[in-house]
Amino acid sequence: MSAFHGIAALVLLALLLVQVFTAPTNRMVNSAALVFVLAAVGGLFLFGLRLSRHKLPLGVVALHGAFALAALALLAAGVLR
Repeated sequence: MSAFHGIAALVLLALLLVQVFTAPTNRMVNSAALVFVLAAVGGLFLFGLRLSRHKLPLGVVALHGAFALAALALLAAGVLR
């Protein structure tokens, strides 16, 4: 399940980045893309820990989710504006 989550997130992030680089006029959407990238970096870190069978640090898990939710809110605000 986490592999599907990560693959879907990376594909959708790539689509968002294509939009940002082709029409970078909406600052909210641009900010959302940046925060999504930070969330993706955290997700890749967590995925690496999971592959090495280490315990996932709760703080990093919480930050990963918080960044993703903040980016989603920025994206919604930018699109609905």
